[in-house]
Amino acid sequence: MEFVAWDEIYLSNCKLFADNGWNGFFIECDEKRYKSLLSNYKDNKNISCIRKFINSNYNLNDLVEEYKINNLDILSINIDGKDLTELNKLKSIKPIIIVIEFNMTIPFDVEHEDLEGSNSSSYLSIKNYLENKQYELIFVTTGNLIFIDKNFNNKEFEAWNTKKIIDKFNPVRFGFNNFGEMFFIKNKKIIKSELFRFPTMKSFITFQPVPKFIRKLTDENGKGYKIIKILYSHIILFLLRPNLFINKILSKIKQLFKI
Repeated sequence: MEFVAWDEIYLSNCKLFADNGWNGFFIECDEKRYKSLLSNYKDNKNISCIRKFINSNYNLNDLVEEYKINNLDILSINIDGKDLTELNKLKSIKPIIIVIEFNMTIPFDVEHEDLEGSNSSSYLSIKNYLENKQYELIFVTTGNLIFIDKNFNNKEFEAWNTKKIIDKFNPVRFGFNNFGEMFFIKNKKIIKSELFRFPTMKSFITFQPVPKFIRKLTDENGKGYKIIKILYSHIILFLLRPNLFINKILSKIKQLFKI
């Protein structure tokens, strides 16, 4: 079962199995994508295409029971956020293999279950939950964790630990300085050429106010080419928020003449 399936070609985790004669269920709620899904698998009698929307009134376990799915060799779940929450509700069956989306940008020592469907859950939260259910992590991609039933695996595939994931992917991390600028860290070094400003800074307008060609001119402390950055930010402010630009100019005049 792949959930959500899209058209079951683009970024599919289960197309290979469908192409090799496996029976399966592909679930997609978006109408346009579902039509593409039906078109792509209309001649495959082993595949059932289902259009269902998961919400507070209808969950993954409800779907399994409605369609009388008694066993699953592989469950691929990618619903852009609430993957762990829905997996938590699956009580009727125990898949042998689970492929589940996670957020690699969340530090690996952080517990986070995405309850809003905005950024996906953390590696640690998913790992802790599935290990308690007697699963082992056997492979990792930049977007998915792949678990297998521990008893079924019987030590055939080596279990991955946190260090192995970090060594393989060397994930980029970020910090920020006293100027409110974010800097990225890779290989335990600061990447100086990429600086992004936090929305909480006063000069933040509606998007990244410092373009890449200017960021390359500065250092990790945000210093250098101050005049260019001031001119650029004021031009953007004038174009996008002329009322704020006028208020700022009036404020500067009042300060200058102590009005």
